[in-house]
Amino acid sequence: MKKLSLIFLLLFVTRLTIAATKSDSVLQIKQIPEFGLGLLQWKQISADKPEYAAPTYNDSQWKLINPYLPLSMLPPGILNHVGWIRFKFRLSPQLTHSTALYIYNPASAIEIYLNGKLIERRGIINLNDNSGQSVFDVRPLGIPVTGDSVQTLAIRYARDKFFNNFNETGYQGIAAVVICTLPEINNRIYSNILHLSYIDGICIGILTLLTIFHFLLFYFDRSDFANIHFAGLTLCYLASYIVNGTPFVTINSTGYLIIGVISNLAAIASYFQFKAVSYLFNLNYKKIGWLILVLNLLLAIVAIFSNTPAVYTSFLMLFTSFPSVFLVFKAALLKIRGAIIIGIGFLISFVSLFIYTTYLNVDGVRVNRFIYDISIAGITLGISLSISFCLSKTFAQKSRLLVFKLKEVEKLSQEKQDILTHQKAKLEIEVAERTIELNRSLTRSDNLLLNILPADVAEELKEKGSADARSFDEVSVLFTDFVNFTAIGEMLGPKQLVDELHQCFKAFDDIMVKHQMEKIKTIGDAYLAVSGLPNADLYHAKNAIKAGLEIISFVKQRRDLVGDKTFDVRVGVHSGPVVAGIVGVKKFAYDIWGDTVNTAARMEQNSVPGKINVSERTYDLVKDQFVFNYRGEIDAKNKGALKMYFAEREI
Repeated sequence: MKKLSLIFLLLFVTRLTIAATKSDSVLQIKQIPEFGLGLLQWKQISADKPEYAAPTYNDSQWKLINPYLPLSMLPPGILNHVGWIRFKFRLSPQLTHSTALYIYNPASAIEIYLNGKLIERRGIINLNDNSGQSVFDVRPLGIPVTGDSVQTLAIRYARDKFFNNFNETGYQGIAAVVICTLPEINNRIYSNILHLSYIDGICIGILTLLTIFHFLLFYFDRSDFANIHFAGLTLCYLASYIVNGTPFVTINSTGYLIIGVISNLAAIASYFQFKAVSYLFNLNYKKIGWLILVLNLLLAIVAIFSNTPAVYTSFLMLFTSFPSVFLVFKAALLKIRGAIIIGIGFLISFVSLFIYTTYLNVDGVRVNRFIYDISIAGITLGISLSISFCLSKTFAQKSRLLVFKLKEVEKLSQEKQDILTHQKAKLEIEVAERTIELNRSLTRSDNLLLNILPADVAEELKEKGSADARSFDEVSVLFTDFVNFTAIGEMLGPKQLVDELHQCFKAFDDIMVKHQMEKIKTIGDAYLAVSGLPNADLYHAKNAIKAGLEIISFVKQRRDLVGDKTFDVRVGVHSGPVVAGIVGVKKFAYDIWGDTVNTAARMEQNSVPGKINVSERTYDLVKDQFVFNYRGEIDAKNKGALKMYFAEREI
């Protein structure tokens, strides 16, 4: 996506013709070329005032810059602060009703003003640290111009710190702005975005079929691990193909990172490739396999944040294929069937890889699309089809052997067949009974374990006999506490008190399940739960607050039903990192630790009955999704003054 946009943009900015003339700092535009007219000479200032948008503002003392130049060619420190750029132009009357702007700004958040009026906002400008959260948007922006008066275009900008990790030309500068006609820009942008090579389509189709086919082969023969590892290999290729071939109209910095990660799935693919070949030829090198996986992941991380990711990715695929080549070579020396075929597949892939790197420049721009697509197809399909052929042949041989054995059995005498049938039936009944009994025991054990631990932790505990603690970077912790527990306890008998607690906590458990939250424990009359683990959840803060609102609603309905014989509740929510794991050996428990848990407890302690007290961190995550009541800075035990908010309702 980024490469197509860069190519398309370069076509625009290089098409400056005599259709426009500069007079008294105002660009006179008489006609717009087919590929648009790039606006290159802007006035710039590294300061931030609202009046900079006004057409009457005097910008004669501002610097003259080209905002799309690389960072190294711009004035020092120009992107360290929020700043403004301005450009004045006049359109001929025949152009005023069909004119649009094409703006390329992957690395900066911008606000676009025309004659002092805000007409578009792309991304978010954060004044706290003079940075932005950019959103790359390839859609053209129509500009409401009437008459032939002077138009003042002003852009307020702030660089996205995410792109400080990169050094590619496409991630530098402030923004490139091109004036173009709306029908022409729409036709060119969407014809480029929606173009998908038929070769890509064929490869995606083949890889999809291979993935499904070998998953099915493994399903029918669970002892053949070569098929499941090969399916993993083709699935990685498929994911990388789809991500790199999918057109994105808009994308933010997080999207760039996700695409980079998925694009480097060749790392994991090489591990699956090695395992598939080793199982196919019955050559077991487990330690080498794990070493390959670790090295692949490290190289993939370097490739994601590299100036030249294509070079790193090519080196990655070449380097991590050597162990597989070694296995194929050894299998050929041992005269194992299929080694020559797979060797030919590897040869095709290496030749295609050489062609691929030859037909890319330093920035990874395609020189020849057809050769590029053919080389990519050769890299993935050369290895994939050769291994698939050998695996399919092995499966067919097993099937033929099975048919042969079945025919041998049919040759036995009827008497022996009867004996075998009788013994088989008896054994099957015995095994079935034992299996049913064992499954019941396992089901009871699993259900009991799942009531104590999250599913993935329980599975790890069953497999390893222990479970490692895990860190979670972003979760939301919810605390509740019954504020009138002692008074209700004196009013009710012990059994009634426990029954009432059970009714409330049972309802809380159901609410946690409804909002994808994990109950951690109850401590007396307090209830602790967390959203965002064991599986990461982008909506952890929203789910936690919705659960808290439902808890308050339930308690209110309960009080309406039974009066003063039930409790009132305080709720506190805070978001941040935690560590989760199992503590103890006997009567072990799954628990969470960290400052986030302590702060959530302080939120609950400083709440009031019937309210959800939310920290500033949680508020920042969901402030546009709920109605909040700011309480100010409140002293919290061992925490000092903290900003707190009451979450009132969902918007």
